[in-house]
Amino acid sequence: MTWSKTPEQMGIQPCEVCGEDTSFGSGRFVNRIPCDDNYMCYECLAEIEKEIEEESEMQKENDNDK
Repeated sequence: MTWSKTPEQMGIQPCEVCGEDTSFGSGRFVNRIPCDDNYMCYECLAEIEKEIEEESEMQKENDNDK
């Protein structure tokens, strides 16, 4: 008796941001991040972090101009 689900039972688990499959066997399963009730792929998280860093740098520059 097995307690784990097969990939077929789990179905496609899309990234909340880009919609790419993050399920087992997709190549994004290992690095996926829980997001709301689903998952986000690492690539989308990295892009979001980059955008936040750029906004933070712009804010610092604006604060220095004052």
